[in-house]
Amino acid sequence: HDQEEAVVLADRVALILDGQLKQVATPDAFYKRPATRAVAEFFGGQNFLSGTASGTASGGVFTGPFGALQLPADAPQGTGVLTFRPENVQILAENVQNVQNSVPAILDQAIYLGTQTRLRLLVGDTRIEAVTHPATAEPLALGAAVTLHLPPDALWMLPEPQ
Repeated sequence: HDQEEAVVLADRVALILDGQLKQVATPDAFYKRPATRAVAEFFGGQNFLSGTASGTASGGVFTGPFGALQLPADAPQGTGVLTFRPENVQILAENVQNVQNSVPAILDQAIYLGTQTRLRLLVGDTRIEAVTHPATAEPLALGAAVTLHLPPDALWMLPEPQ
């Protein structure tokens, strides 16, 4: 029942939700490679995009509301939901261009939390959340245009809900 304690103490974790075993894995797998959306949400996942993943020689490609995004080579293929953790969203410097998996966004809300700042961003009509260091968020004004980077290794494809 205590996620932090389980992650710190365990070599493997079994997650039971609604009386069903949802995933048995190493603690980091629950964050990096959740088995389902429910598992991702339980461990703090908040960003979910519907779309389709297909494989290429150099890895996978997810096609969804942000266009085409590169995926890790081991990402599942087919129709599903792309997920990425708020702490893995990177805010790029203004002069950075042509970075793989970069998308334009508008800063909608910034919530200062002391050691971090939670950002709510709009990419078109899609709202996503990011967590960043306060020094990164401080110069950003509400309504500001920013560029986000979604590192391929931080993206994961979940199957369609059953």
